[in-house]
Amino acid sequence: MTNVVPFDTLALASALRDEAGLDQQQAEGFARVLSRALVGDMATKADLVEAKNDLKAEIKTTVSEAKVEIIKWMFGTIAAQTALLIAAVKLLH
Repeated sequence: MTNVVPFDTLALASALRDEAGLDQQQAEGFARVLSRALVGDMATKADLVEAKNDLKAEIKTTVSEAKVEIIKWMFGTIAAQTALLIAAVKLLH
């Protein structure tokens, strides 16, 4: 994740200083802390694209595994039905 600040920290610090009456050091410190807190949880477009690609790969893998299981069960069922049919035919004759 890249450190993209979603707002102008300098403008926030200036507003805190001018409008809220904080001194320069307090205003800048508050803006830095707020910026760090927000940036830590923010995803970028690149993060979202990477997550999407990971999910697509995982879905493809899961679908492939499910197909293999279905084919195994299908052939097992066909073999069991064939064996039962042969046994029934032998029993009737």
